[in-house]
Amino acid sequence: MPGQFYQLGAIPTQEVVPGFTARMLHSAHMTFAFWQITAGSLFPEHHHPHEQVALLLEGRFELTVDGETSVLVPGTVLVIPSNARHSGRAISDCRICDVFYPIREDYVGEREIAGGLQATTDSDNGKPDSLISGLAPGSVLPND
Repeated sequence: MPGQFYQLGAIPTQEVVPGFTARMLHSAHMTFAFWQITAGSLFPEHHHPHEQVALLLEGRFELTVDGETSVLVPGTVLVIPSNARHSGRAISDCRICDVFYPIREDYVGEREIAGGLQATTDSDNGKPDSLISGLAPGSVLPND
């Protein structure tokens, strides 16, 4: 299958916790979360079985992973291992891109497709090759 292009602005936003608004894109095996975060907002401590890679694009963000706190600045990339307890606080307004492997099924929600495109499915497993979607309500902190 050839590559698929998406316009980030066409992906619906959803406030996951107060001050944390995300646009979610799902490929066959990964979830990409594009966050807009308001200064002072807190993401409570949680964990999940997914490996997570966080890239700070703008602002300053304090992140605690397994009890160790660091301040991320633009260009900082952090790999968070599966099941590591982590939390965060926006020191300033921030933009972060998180990548999760495998797909965050709890973030797939209603499977809204940007621009009215239809999702395609992988004929081998019946799962979507690529989806853009909102988040399922109440699915913020799974596996706690």
